[in-house]
Amino acid sequence: MKLLTRINDLDRGVLVVHPTPGTTGRTDLALAVLAALGKHLDPRLAHHRRDWWHLAQAWAVGHHIEHVVVDRAHTLSADLIHDLVSLAHAARAGTVWFVDATTPGTAPALAGLDAATVAFPHHLHALADLVPRRPPHRPDGFGHIAALTMPHAGFLTFRYACQRQLPADQVHHVDAAWRATFDAVQAWLLRLPPLDRSVRPAAAQVRAALPAIGETLSVRLAALLYTAANQATAMLRLRATEAALFRHGLWLRHQPRRATGQQHLLRCPLTPIVAATIHRTVSTNAAAAAVLHLVYPLDSIGHVHTAVPHAWRVNNLDIDGSQLLTHHGAIPVPYPAQPALRAHLNFLTVTGRNTADAPLIDQRRQDQTRLAQQVLAPLKLTPTTAPRQGFRDSVYLYGYATAWMADRGLSLHALTDLDPVDGPISLRS
Repeated sequence: MKLLTRINDLDRGVLVVHPTPGTTGRTDLALAVLAALGKHLDPRLAHHRRDWWHLAQAWAVGHHIEHVVVDRAHTLSADLIHDLVSLAHAARAGTVWFVDATTPGTAPALAGLDAATVAFPHHLHALADLVPRRPPHRPDGFGHIAALTMPHAGFLTFRYACQRQLPADQVHHVDAAWRATFDAVQAWLLRLPPLDRSVRPAAAQVRAALPAIGETLSVRLAALLYTAANQATAMLRLRATEAALFRHGLWLRHQPRRATGQQHLLRCPLTPIVAATIHRTVSTNAAAAAVLHLVYPLDSIGHVHTAVPHAWRVNNLDIDGSQLLTHHGAIPVPYPAQPALRAHLNFLTVTGRNTADAPLIDQRRQDQTRLAQQVLAPLKLTPTTAPRQGFRDSVYLYGYATAWMADRGLSLHALTDLDPVDGPISLRS
């Protein structure tokens, strides 16, 4: 028993199922599988009994289970043994271990199994030596810097402040990373209407395009900041983006004090601890809603979305849950949070709702925000999609922001709308 407890580790792809004595039906077995997956069986998120097995299989797929170990397998019927083999096959598990405590030999229900290994506990020591899996490395081409304490300087003086305040051996790397990001954003802006014209667009055209620019900028920034190796790299990329926008008559205003929760840290709030808490949820629908909200909330402040869908569809999600696909590009999903999205896609598949244009989140009983609230409330990350009293007038006057930007204290403004001295939003602020 101590060995089985030690090898049960989802980070290594090992799942150890402990069927309760007297398990005779698939529902009871499903609960044992969900318990082994670390799920908290919250009655508020309860599904119909017919869905329990589908949920167990979906989460096994979501967590990329590679080895399944079934304790007390000799107490299960042949049908339940077959169900466990099918679950392992759906999860693409390489091995299935049925621990048979009968003496002297194999229990009748385990006899003749081709797709599994019937093993005694001492055969399982090899699983204890498996190394935890590491997230795949996807270089983004912009470069990363060390986890430095960056200068408290705006984008106009950021490079100068870095040269003056950072260690001499880091200045070159920091400046090279800033330049790479600036050049990439500059090239991207020159392909973006109305900035893509050979003649500088009129102020009215830039002002009218502000919501559309803000939408695509929000996605672009999310991709830049989420792939940053640390907070220092994220801050550098933000400052380089601000400088590139400024050259085109746009001001990306950054007010960290206006940010909500931990989003002022710029990077995705889906840390491994947050993801682990989300994964305790039985409902793949609620867990996926929470992940989607933290990755990229759809709501806007004071404007209607023009290009991003009002509700996520199945085809907005990469098949492995690694990217959220929008009309403006892909937003990477942090590796620790991907199991929830993979599990939900599998649940939609086995329940016959995985068509390309089908809703990704079932909102027939509760909307996506309420579903996310149920999961995120213990983490004090309860979704809020409406600005605080007076927030819109004071911060977004003459500007635009998506909810993702507002979470990070960001708003986009046309420079022609701002009076640098006496206006309600001054460049000196």
